[in-house]
Amino acid sequence: MAKYKKKKWFEINAPDSFKKNKIGETRAVKPDDAIGRTITLSLSEITGKHSKQKMNVVFQVNGVKEGEKLTTKIKGCELERSYIKRNTKRMKALVEAVTKFETKDGVKLKTKLLSFGRKGMTEKQEKEMRKKMVQKFRKKAKKMTKKEVFQEIIFGKIAAKIFNSVKKIYPISRTEITKTVEIDEE
Repeated sequence: MAKYKKKKWFEINAPDSFKKNKIGETRAVKPDDAIGRTITLSLSEITGKHSKQKMNVVFQVNGVKEGEKLTTKIKGCELERSYIKRNTKRMKALVEAVTKFETKDGVKLKTKLLSFGRKGMTEKQEKEMRKKMVQKFRKKAKKMTKKEVFQEIIFGKIAAKIFNSVKKIYPISRTEITKTVEIDEE
């Protein structure tokens, strides 16, 4: 019998932190063969809220429960590129910062922060903003577990706190966390 005929469909479930249980399906001969696979979904597909369409969440299959159902963990999240481009054109000035940090539960993450503003920002203001963005983010994130960090990032709570501290340096219109990924141990 051909290998593709032996494959069955297995249900992929979201982590407990999301209310929606089933997020997709995948084919495999055995459920263990699906471990390590990733699935990317828009946050609006998960929550049912159209306003959350700009964020994509990456889930990775990490186990099997009840024989046929696959469990997942959050591997990362990222803003849609079209959303970033649209705001970049409109705002003209960008301040980007990339930081690596370790959560309270020992998970290493890499995050990209982005603030949008109008033209006219000096280099000194840009450096000061970048430094403040990273400081504020690290201070907040290192006190939380991986699960809490992703919840705060996905629903924009950390970005709002960074925005409030950075807008005092230069009048910006928005701060976003554009990408967060778990760094695999080597």
